[in-house]
Amino acid sequence: HWFWTEQYLVHALLIDNSRIEVLLANHALERSQHDVLRRLFPQALRWTGGSLWLRMR
Repeated sequence: HWFWTEQYLVHALLIDNSRIEVLLANHALERSQHDVLRRLFPQALRWTGGSLWLRMR
């Protein structure tokens, strides 16, 4: 079995940490705005983004 632990590390980093700002969560964006992304990027066959963009304040 494969277990991906990155999500737990990111959660630990972000929890109660006001110094880090989430700029873009590609997977969440695709899940919540699927139709909008298809209109904006019709040439994209499949949106497979999974990156998380963060900024230190």
